[in-house]
Amino acid sequence: MRSDSGLRHNTSVVAVLVAALVGVYTVAVLLFAPDDLLGWVSTLVSTVASVWGALVIGLILFELQTQETDRKKKKELAQLLKTELSEVRRLIETYRTDVPDGAQTSHRMQYVLHYTHPLIVEEAARSGLFDTEQTSVMLTLARNMRQHNVLRQEAMMLRVEEVRARFASGNQYSEATEYFTRALRALQKSEEEIINGCTKLLESLP
Repeated sequence: MRSDSGLRHNTSVVAVLVAALVGVYTVAVLLFAPDDLLGWVSTLVSTVASVWGALVIGLILFELQTQETDRKKKKELAQLLKTELSEVRRLIETYRTDVPDGAQTSHRMQYVLHYTHPLIVEEAARSGLFDTEQTSVMLTLARNMRQHNVLRQEAMMLRVEEVRARFASGNQYSEATEYFTRALRALQKSEEEIINGCTKLLESLP
């Protein structure tokens, strides 16, 4: 940001100095060689036109190159998103957390503690190459993935406590089982949100 500001400042200073020099030279020609004024003005106009033409062409070429670079980057990110999100959705749908209503022991629960990777989703959201709706879905999905990893870590810790309490007490159900069950229900809900987010984003990609 500072370098851009400094560049604009330096460019402005150079432009002012060039304009001042041109003005001074024009006045000098007018005073000391008025017969050459028309030739000088003609040369000045042709020079300015050439410079502006070169600048316009350069800007157009730069814009076209930028658009092509963005197009390739967007296509690459879209392909990476398709691959990553399809795999995430497939894994979660294949091994879903299932906590039946009224489950009293961990033996009646089905769970796989998935770890999700939101990096490619976050990179795509930061790129600015996708529309507002897609970016919003990406940000929500990335947040859900990170929150899911936190819930996963909590569930792993509660699972250890649940097993320890069960062996210590000899009972299949304990307060630790209740906490573990709640953690799995949160994971079950999180998995559903991630699947929905993956599906919505995949459907919006070209």
